[in-house]
Amino acid sequence: MIQLQKLVAGFIFFTLCILTFLLVFESYVDIPKWLWPLGRMHPLVLHFPVALVFLLGILSFSKSKIEEKSYEGIQQFLLHFTGLTASLTALMGFFLSQESSGSDLLALHKWTGAGVAYLVYVLILTVDKRSIYNGVLIITLGTTVYAGHLGAGLTHGTNFLLEPLMASEQKEITAESPIYENMVAPIFAKKCAGCHNSEKHKGELDMSSYAKILKGGEDGFVWEAGNADKSEIIKRHFLPLDDDHHMPPEGKPQLTDIELALIYQWIENGADTSRSIANLEETDTLFSTANVVMNQMNLANHKAKYEFDFADQDVIKGLNNPNRSVNQITPASPAISANIYVRARYQKEFLTELLEISEQIISLNMVNLPIEDDELSVIGQFVNLEKLILNGTNITGKTLSDLKACTKLKSLALSSTKVTASINNDLAEFKSLEEIFIWNTEIDKAGFKSLAEQFPQLEIFLGYSSADEPPLKLDIPSIGDSNKKGRVRGVNEEINFESNLPGTNIHFTIDGSEPDSTSPIYKEPILFNAGMVIKTIACKESWLCSDVKPYSFITQGIQVDTAYILTRPSESYHKITKDFDATRLIDQAVCEEGNLTHDKGFAYIGEPLIMIADMGAKPKQIEQVVVSYFINTGSVVFPPKKITVYGGNNKNNLTVIANFSPTPLTKEVSYSSSLATVSFEKQNFRYYKVKIETLIVPKWSGRTGEVSDVFVDEIFFY
Repeated sequence: MIQLQKLVAGFIFFTLCILTFLLVFESYVDIPKWLWPLGRMHPLVLHFPVALVFLLGILSFSKSKIEEKSYEGIQQFLLHFTGLTASLTALMGFFLSQESSGSDLLALHKWTGAGVAYLVYVLILTVDKRSIYNGVLIITLGTTVYAGHLGAGLTHGTNFLLEPLMASEQKEITAESPIYENMVAPIFAKKCAGCHNSEKHKGELDMSSYAKILKGGEDGFVWEAGNADKSEIIKRHFLPLDDDHHMPPEGKPQLTDIELALIYQWIENGADTSRSIANLEETDTLFSTANVVMNQMNLANHKAKYEFDFADQDVIKGLNNPNRSVNQITPASPAISANIYVRARYQKEFLTELLEISEQIISLNMVNLPIEDDELSVIGQFVNLEKLILNGTNITGKTLSDLKACTKLKSLALSSTKVTASINNDLAEFKSLEEIFIWNTEIDKAGFKSLAEQFPQLEIFLGYSSADEPPLKLDIPSIGDSNKKGRVRGVNEEINFESNLPGTNIHFTIDGSEPDSTSPIYKEPILFNAGMVIKTIACKESWLCSDVKPYSFITQGIQVDTAYILTRPSESYHKITKDFDATRLIDQAVCEEGNLTHDKGFAYIGEPLIMIADMGAKPKQIEQVVVSYFINTGSVVFPPKKITVYGGNNKNNLTVIANFSPTPLTKEVSYSSSLATVSFEKQNFRYYKVKIETLIVPKWSGRTGEVSDVFVDEIFFY
């Protein structure tokens, strides 16, 4: 045993000599990459010396209770095992430190970690000199604690240990709060700054402040404003989890879907640090996402304790879908926040299904949904509801009394609805109500005054009301929610329009002229004719008319029986879904003008999109193939270089029947939809193959030699 102890002690001494040499001559050291895996074992082995040092302390404290010979045997074993693990851990830590750029925190952790290894070796040498041994042991224990604290700061961020005690109460986030400062930055602080801070900036990247983030790191800038798909922070997230470049790294808390959506949409909107929810259009996807995040953050900061039981986790999981999110406000609280999205897809079942957790819901967000008065009776069954957001819904306030069972309701948002001052009588039922939002409603100054007098304790948000300020401009009209097919229409199919502000007149023209307040007023559905372009404008007394919004509609094509794609779409666009079914290219639906929606089509970079369409056993005559595509040159999304159409009755032996090359762009084009028509003599083929090729970005764009993206959302057959 003594011989083994000498051997281990010699190895420890040899390891410490190497460590000392590396520390002294660190500026000249270049660790080869084959040693990097050894360095990355540091987090795995560091727990051994920490635990063993404390075992030595416990053993020393318990000396009087252990037989002397047994004590000495245990002590010698622990000392040598501790020295061995401490020296190896320090050496591995040095290797690992060479992968990161230097910082004061890293240097201090490195030297204190090495100090623990040296001190344990001193313990081995002084084991027979009890007074010296005990003093060194106390110093070793303190150094170990301090080195561990510094390591936690490197891994989790500075002040990790005391952070819960130092955290100040979070202020309420409102629609006027800047999205970056109040929502995006906290996500970065929680999910990124642990490895990218002023003390530990992996990859030369410091994300501890906005100014430092803008400097970027060794791989370039964190984001490209207005171009989320090309932004490094988005691309890194979509790499496989076990990829070394995936961020956050495997084993660290990952971005949730809603956090990712917020960051993505904020970058797409220009990464503007001053932008708030109040600055956004209600049709903007960032508007809906930021509302959800704001609601979740405010609820997470809510200090109330709830006496009702937790909802079944399987039930919560089952209620979540692409149009509805249901989440506990914190893992430790039974209270639930529910959000329902997408006006065009709303079904009443999305609300009634929530009755299964009616007791746990304290917040319900249904902004900009087609909620009718009769549905308030369902919401009224959420007896613990504290916050209800109904902005932009169809309610009139006539059934507001159906919410009287919601005795804990504190916040009620009714902006951009048809409510009137008659709600005063119903509001008296809500004894706990603290705030109400009624801007963009039919409640005027007189109604506001009456409301304020009747409910002096109530904070009322009326929005714009000053006659001394210039009038505000109306939002552009939008296609009515009953139109499920967007801009694609069959002949004589109805087209509806709507405004989000009650009392607004929508004026329109169909002859190509610009509409104004004297143009015909939209009162009933307009019947579609092929090639129709409807120009619209919204006007209202005391408001500035909206911008003119032209809507170009597309004639519905011949229905394809089945279709499939032969080439794989770009991974950078289609990471969230692995569904590459060609159905989305033949579903008679296209993106909204100016709004690229990834799940509406497919993007290709470099390689062509190739789709085969099966027209069925009894194919109709075809003389045109029309490709709908999106253009945004700032994001390198260009028109196709060439479109080739093949035809035949044997899908394995198709011949070229026509091709077409869209006119090359000569200037920047932002967020635009376009059509490319390939015409040919009438054919009765069963199978058609469409090949859409990408191009090399033109010189005028400043990205010479780069391959463009092509985004196709529909292929029509006529």
